Amino acid sequence: MQLKYFNAVCTYGTVSGAAEFLHIAQPSLSNAIKELESEFGVLLFKRQHRGMVLTPEGETLLKMSRDLLERSAGIEKVMKDMGKERKTLKLGVPPMTGALILTGIYRDFLSENSDIELEIVECGRHEMNKKLEEDQLDMAFISHNMPIGNSLSSHLAARLEIVCGTTVGNPLSKKKNISPADLRSVPLVMFEDGFFQTEEIRKWLSKDGITPNI
Repeated sequence: MQLKYFNAVCTYGTVSGAAEFLHIAQPSLSNAIKELESEFGVLLFKRQHRGMVLTPEGETLLKMSRDLLERSAGIEKVMKDMGKERKTLKLGVPPMTGALILTGIYRDFLSENSDIELEIVECGRHEMNKKLEEDQLDMAFISHNMPIGNSLSSHLAARLEIVCGTTVGNPLSKKKNISPADLRSVPLVMFEDGFFQTEEIRKWLSKDGITPNI
């Protein structure tokens, strides 16, 4: 429970915001954080006028505790499902794919499988591979252009292309195909590192010696 409180303070940046989210009194939350610091013998936060700032020790705990809390929530979910005789299918999807492609699939699947609850996790390819191997996901839609490894079995669901989206008035909107040179000085908005599209675009541009302006 203390780790849950700690993560809430990290998320909201203040004890008051975290306490409101958790529906507990601020003094109780403050005491829980102090007890956690005392137990570990480290300072987790620097108290500032405008909120709480993580110390290096706090940063380390945050990275480790998120995975632990996710596993704990998964165990709790499985046990509650067993009690209710209801199954949960944990499905990983790339950002945007769920909204653009899978909405109809979700609807049809759930209408035919009323005893199954669908839990959607959006993340990048590498994180999804890790979650699959650690049994944190049951299955996932993964964007890739190479074999994904012997530890996982895969089935082709669709072939997609990466496109460049612009405003109508942008000169690039008149082109049928975009070359790396066209994007040499163009500010780009892309997913963070670790996502398939970003990796592929970076590799495509690097062949022409271009570092994208993201």
